[in-house]
Amino acid sequence: SRLAAQTLARPQSPPRAKTVYAKGQEWFSNESIVRNVFGYLGVGQLFMGQLEDASAEILFLRGEKPKNVGSTRLVRKQWAEWARSLGAVSLTFLKRGLLDKHVARILGCFTALETLSLAECQKLKFTGFSLDRCSKLKVLVLNGCSQLTDETFRVLTLQLPLLRELYATSCSKLVNPQVVCARGASAIEVLDVSGCSRLTTDALTKLVSSLPRLRHLFIGSLELIETPVVGSPTLELLLVDRCGLVTFQTVLMALAKSPRLQFMSMQDCENFQLGPIRFPPPGPQPLAVEELNLSGSYPSDKTVETVAASMPRLRVLDISNSETIKNPAFPPTMVLEYLIINQCSFLTDSAVSQAVKNLKHLKHLSVNNCDALVRPSIESTSLTLLDVSSCLKLLTDKSCKNWLQCPALEVLFLGGNAALTDAELAVLCPGLPALAELNLCRCTALNEPDLTSLEALEEVDFNECWNLVEGYVDELELPSLRTIYVTAPQEFDDGDEEEEEEEPPGQ
Repeated sequence: SRLAAQTLARPQSPPRAKTVYAKGQEWFSNESIVRNVFGYLGVGQLFMGQLEDASAEILFLRGEKPKNVGSTRLVRKQWAEWARSLGAVSLTFLKRGLLDKHVARILGCFTALETLSLAECQKLKFTGFSLDRCSKLKVLVLNGCSQLTDETFRVLTLQLPLLRELYATSCSKLVNPQVVCARGASAIEVLDVSGCSRLTTDALTKLVSSLPRLRHLFIGSLELIETPVVGSPTLELLLVDRCGLVTFQTVLMALAKSPRLQFMSMQDCENFQLGPIRFPPPGPQPLAVEELNLSGSYPSDKTVETVAASMPRLRVLDISNSETIKNPAFPPTMVLEYLIINQCSFLTDSAVSQAVKNLKHLKHLSVNNCDALVRPSIESTSLTLLDVSSCLKLLTDKSCKNWLQCPALEVLFLGGNAALTDAELAVLCPGLPALAELNLCRCTALNEPDLTSLEALEEVDFNECWNLVEGYVDELELPSLRTIYVTAPQEFDDGDEEEEEEEPPGQ
């Protein structure tokens, strides 16, 4: 705060700070500082601090306008000179009550801006200022600007020929937005119009077709979108989360038009499995998708079969939160490295065992909260992380057979499994020579587990293991052990102790 006071008190000596951050009004105690800043801005409190950053950044946070603050021409001139001397490239407004006149004043001081955020500025009408002077702008954030219309959207894009990223989520007045470029094709590579509830499939298709360089497209939470047939030969990332009318069939049609698509997310799409799955002509073609998220869209075993047949380069797959996943088949030809099947209540032991056996490149496997798992046989030389926490029936057969042989495993989550005993853990440990992190939280059946065979163990979590023998944690010694997490003992009042007598007043 002292540095801020010294910096702001001398606007005639511009600081060389590369980064300027805004904090709150509690940082200010000098009336002259407030006058120098707010005499020109009048929109919020500003704190300046020198941070190590390659780019300059200015954030205007929420705050009340100080009373009795003059706005003389001298102050405005000093502030303008100081602002220009910063050479700032990033400007962010976080005051919702900002008006067009405030933005017009501030933007007049910054001509080298590359990033501008007006997110949540709900009173902006975009008619009282122009972005013509910000010709170098590459990133524009308009999320939550409820007054943004199709016409202002068109004008803004026309004024910014170098714009690369445009974020306009939850803009309720956008119906048929269009991108216009004064010369040549639009340079926009990233477009986010998620939550623009009035956008239709036709409007979205026209918008995407006008962006020949588009690489990343976010269209989540669009209830009027029936099909994401917005494929583009340059598209690499597509997110259509929470689009209730989108189905897997329409997604395949979009993928057929996007040969370079690598990441796709269809999370929480209610009608995902609606209708038969048929590949568009000329039939099944290998797709370039490497990461696919279908969590919450109720994918089935048939979905996994289709994915395996059409996406040979898939490395990451999330099919969590599905009651229709029971025995998914993963052929040996797949190169999956990360597989997430959390909260699938009917997933069987045989399905998990066969998946691990077939997927020779698998590194991370997560099957937590899968209540049907009892004792899946997991043997892998490539697996480095395994999460089988909170599986309701895990190890309830009490056979005490070793079901885990993973010499390369480094991280193991077993927390929340009440049937895990000292004997079960003693059987597992010899097959995990490389284990460095072990999570046993909420394993209430543990008393005094023997972890001596885990010579590489660096971290163990005993949180909420209420039945551990007293003094066990203090005496635990392993050559590489660095951290032990344990719940602090709590003192409970049994109500038998006599109540203390109240002291007389004044003592």
